[in-house]
Amino acid sequence: MRIRTFTANAAREAIELVRAELGPQAIIIALDEAANGRGVIVRAAIDETLGSPGPAVSETPVQSPSLEQRLERLLLARLRGWSGGLTPQRT
Repeated sequence: MRIRTFTANAAREAIELVRAELGPQAIIIALDEAANGRGVIVRAAIDETLGSPGPAVSETPVQSPSLEQRLERLLLARLRGWSGGLTPQRT
């Protein structure tokens, strides 16, 4: 793990420095106001032992049933198991 300290006039500027130096995988571990009250001090870390990121996530979204489809299934299942207390009448 590599830890670096950055000093800047504002937090946004410090974070841009972190991203430029350590990359987008860096994690901000501390953000403090400078002792003189002018600017910020940011400590950031990056774990260099992780290597490349894991397998890519599928870009094909998983289709889940819509609310209407789920309600329809639920109602049909309940209706199939419900006689409504009615029995066929013989004439």
